[in-house]
Amino acid sequence: MDRDVAASARGEPVGRRRDQLARFCTPPSGHALYALLDGAVVGELPQRLVAAAGEYVCLYRGELVAELAAVAPYLLRLDSAPAWRDRVFDHWGEHWGVLLTSRAGLRALRDHCRRLLLIRGPGQRSYYMRFYDPRVFPLLAASFDTRQLRELFGPIEYFWCEDSATQVRRYQLEAGRITSSSTRLG
Repeated sequence: MDRDVAASARGEPVGRRRDQLARFCTPPSGHALYALLDGAVVGELPQRLVAAAGEYVCLYRGELVAELAAVAPYLLRLDSAPAWRDRVFDHWGEHWGVLLTSRAGLRALRDHCRRLLLIRGPGQRSYYMRFYDPRVFPLLAASFDTRQLRELFGPIEYFWCEDSATQVRRYQLEAGRITSSSTRLG
């Protein structure tokens, strides 16, 4: 069943949550709004992005086998695919990924995000850092030191994450410290 039809059947105003998210997640002038989506959560993400014909890039390098491409993170410029903005907002609370805003172009932002994917752990072993998972991002924001936060944010002005299906939190780096604000949806 279509989400708007389901919302209407429950007596919820169609698009209300979407409109609230659009207002709270408006980028500053000169910035673009991006979604960093998790292919492991969003079913058939590569095929859906191709069909949408918006500007997007995979964070993984090179030609990927279908199984890896299906679970990879993708960066999508939302103003290039307005239907995707609505789709992401409609699935708020389902851990699809995070929103971010930047003056940097798509390729420069991709390069920045790629540098964040692998971290060194005990014994210099490499691990994937799922900073684009809205369940992980708040933990990183709370535990990173100033240097790590600057690396995380780089050219990014704001990150937006779901606190829940009915809450959105905006993170910003100010003077080496992270600040956040939230709004309730509904």
